[in-house]
Amino acid sequence: MNFRIVEGDYLQKHKEEFIELYNNPNIAVNDIPDILGISRNNLKRLRNECKDEGLIRLRPNRNKTAWERRHFKPRYYHVFRHGNEISWTIKRKGVYYGMVHTVTQAKKMVELLKECNWNKSKAKEIKDFVMANY
Repeated sequence: MNFRIVEGDYLQKHKEEFIELYNNPNIAVNDIPDILGISRNNLKRLRNECKDEGLIRLRPNRNKTAWERRHFKPRYYHVFRHGNEISWTIKRKGVYYGMVHTVTQAKKMVELLKECNWNKSKAKEIKDFVMANY
């Protein structure tokens, strides 16, 4: 087993180059450890140290909107398959509102139910309207 012993602070010699690379929007953050020859943990240490000193501004997390889209905007309709029959069930908080034949009907029914604040008494009327027109 071979070890590499480095005296002094190993990351300080990469700090200036890291700042230039991190502030360049054309270089992906995931490519920086390969360019500098450091580990991902050392990248995190450098990033936190430079952020605390005010040398860099953290890049926005581009995946956050996708995460929010998956977790905070539910569709309220689910596919129901029984043999060859495929239909879409409309539910909200465990309350059943109806079943339609196409995904466009499901989307329209959810839209109309949102407009009437998910009023269960209007669900049958909305379903009949959607089934006839979409």
